[in-house]
Amino acid sequence: MALKSKNRGRGHSSRQVTRGPRFQPKAPPTPWFRRRRVQVIGAFLAGIALVVFVTWVRDGLRAGSVNDEADARAAALRRSVQEFTNLVQPVVTEVGTPVGATVDPFPRITQDLEAFLDGEADTAEIEASADATADVAADGIPKLRDIDVPGIFGDKGLAADDVSLAVNARDRLLHALQVYEESAAQALRAADFSGGAQRELAASALALSETAREEFIGGYADYVALQEAAGTFTPPAPPQQGLPPGTIPTDELPPGALPPGALPPDAVPPG
Repeated sequence: MALKSKNRGRGHSSRQVTRGPRFQPKAPPTPWFRRRRVQVIGAFLAGIALVVFVTWVRDGLRAGSVNDEADARAAALRRSVQEFTNLVQPVVTEVGTPVGATVDPFPRITQDLEAFLDGEADTAEIEASADATADVAADGIPKLRDIDVPGIFGDKGLAADDVSLAVNARDRLLHALQVYEESAAQALRAADFSGGAQRELAASALALSETAREEFIGGYADYVALQEAAGTFTPPAPPQQGLPPGTIPTDELPPGALPPGALPPDAVPPG
């Protein structure tokens, strides 16, 4: 009995083999671009980029619109200034000779009155210069007065400074001619008197002439500044000097013609 029990114990081992873990399939890792954090950050950056792009487009359109408006105003200013110039310039050239950005208005009446008060001119000279001044002033005053500055420059979106230059130029030139007209009248009255009354009237005419000169030069400066603002100012050519009376300037001679007094190239000089 004991042996039988012993043999049974040897045939069956008391140790049990542990089974390995059952295979469980694993899900593949989530791609980085599908991760929640990445998507949130990406959406935030995309929003910033969209705002920047929209702002850039808007600013570009706005800048283009501003440039178009500026070009339109510049063109309107040029047209208005050219119309204004066509009305003012004929009056200016009758009063004096423009030189660069300035002008010397009615130089003769001032010179003759000064010479008369210095005893170097007679009443006939101041009468002649006063008559000429009065005629030109009387002709220019209505021309300047009739210039419709608001009609030329108004309702065009122009800068207030440019419109003010036009108003000041017209008004100062007009006022200067009115003062010149009064100066000429005083000079003509002086010719009808003698002694102290004559000198007093001549001195009054000279003072008016000097006041008018300053006013005309100031108005012309505003007139030139207006043209410069519009880009239409062209400095007048300086007058030719040193030519004897009646001499034709060389740039006005017909082709092939010689200046007065010049010898042909093949001529033999006298002597």
